[in-house]
Amino acid sequence: YQAALEDRPWLGILGLLAGFFDLSSASATVPWGEGQASSYLVSRPGGGLPRLRKYPLAGPAAGSSRTAAEPCGATRHHAMRADCLAQDGLVCRLALHRRKGQPPFTEDDRAALGVFLPHIESALELAADVARRDMERLLYEFALDQMGIGVLFLNEEGKLLHASEVVRALLDAEEGIRL
Repeated sequence: YQAALEDRPWLGILGLLAGFFDLSSASATVPWGEGQASSYLVSRPGGGLPRLRKYPLAGPAAGSSRTAAEPCGATRHHAMRADCLAQDGLVCRLALHRRKGQPPFTEDDRAALGVFLPHIESALELAADVARRDMERLLYEFALDQMGIGVLFLNEEGKLLHASEVVRALLDAEEGIRL
């Protein structure tokens, strides 16, 4: 459930899936805005620790199947794919890969992935909700800035977590407010 909140989003879950299914690589295409998505690829060269690469994409295509196991040019590798569907229609596409020399995916593998999918879907919904709330906060903050009203957030120890442009200008000018 921390997948979208990590400094390197989705690295943890993709790394766990790669280890659990003994994969050579795992990828996820994750939507983050209207018609926009990022694709994350975790590879495990030689079974070592996963490395993460991020690729920007135009957007995910809607698919009808939830999971499918298939050979991809049987001479190259085996793949198992899954679509995770959030309630608001967002689609996260997973692709799990094994090298040619590894065993192909089985019905048990597909069933095991099916156990993970509802949790990945919940994480996707949480990520979408956090993104929406951040966007709402930015919108309200922009409106308050336009009215000349400053907003700042402090933690329980009184440390500054966030300050709007109006507050930053006052802090920089050292007029009326200071930390």
